[in-house]
Amino acid sequence: MRFGAITTQAVILSSNELKCIVPASKKPWLVSTSVTMNGNDWSIEDLQYRYLSKITVFNVQPFDIPISGGVPINISGMNFELSGAGYCSFGGVLRTLTIISKTLSTCMAPSTLKVGKIDFDFFLHGNSFMDHEMKKLSYFEPVNLHISPPYGSRGETLLEIYQILMDRQQPLL
Repeated sequence: MRFGAITTQAVILSSNELKCIVPASKKPWLVSTSVTMNGNDWSIEDLQYRYLSKITVFNVQPFDIPISGGVPINISGMNFELSGAGYCSFGGVLRTLTIISKTLSTCMAPSTLKVGKIDFDFFLHGNSFMDHEMKKLSYFEPVNLHISPPYGSRGETLLEIYQILMDRQQPLL
């Protein structure tokens, strides 16, 4: 297979499919590609391959997610292309990536039954772009607080705050 003037080896998977590793490029650009089966006769179709700018992830927020999920996870960085399929992996559970701009993408966190840390990854154009430090998100069980009384005079009112879990009231210590 040829990318511009650079030739690379391809593996034939079937009579109508092959696979190769795209040669590296230091800049974004559009290059013509062609295929040969014998090393001499190259395809004449105008097949184009587009090198994209390097994608970088700066931040993922929030790191803490309630077990009910439904929270948008914002991924900020640079060079998020506005085309191409992307997804996020929440401990192996895949969710569609929505590219908002070249610097912001988002995925909706799924629900889970377990509290604790999970592996998180972000894929665009078939590649992962997460640094090791940002690869963990944490699911937690939300706590509902109740305040009693919810009103009072300007001072000296005895105030109690309760944590409400599973229909029980427990005073906070």
